[in-house]
Amino acid sequence: MNILTNQKLYWLNVAKEDFITCRSLYKAKRYLHCLFFADLTIEMALKALIIHDKKRLPPYIHSLEKLYLLSNRDLNISIKFLKYITEYNINARYPKEREVLNKGIDKQSLSDTILIVEKILKLICNKIQQ
Repeated sequence: MNILTNQKLYWLNVAKEDFITCRSLYKAKRYLHCLFFADLTIEMALKALIIHDKKRLPPYIHSLEKLYLLSNRDLNISIKFLKYITEYNINARYPKEREVLNKGIDKQSLSDTILIVEKILKLICNKIQQ
């Protein structure tokens, strides 16, 4: 197996593990952390997709929007959704922003978000396996 194949499998496996963690955090009512891992799930899956399509390693960036655009795939994923998820990855690290974000999380909306993340993960996995 070459380095690109190894890296692609690494990112895909990490994405799947991060999604399991995301769901576990939701069940534990750790909603802010759940969203953080939702972001990581998509990030890792997109990095695997970039390797698959571009035959090169992904850049060291964390913006879901930029990674999605780098993939050059039209997977019908909402940029607005990707920006929303990225907000939790970045802003949840800082005290004031973290407090505001934590208060704004609605359990039902979060449940819907997790379903969307799961659909994105499955979509990317399917594209890679084609």
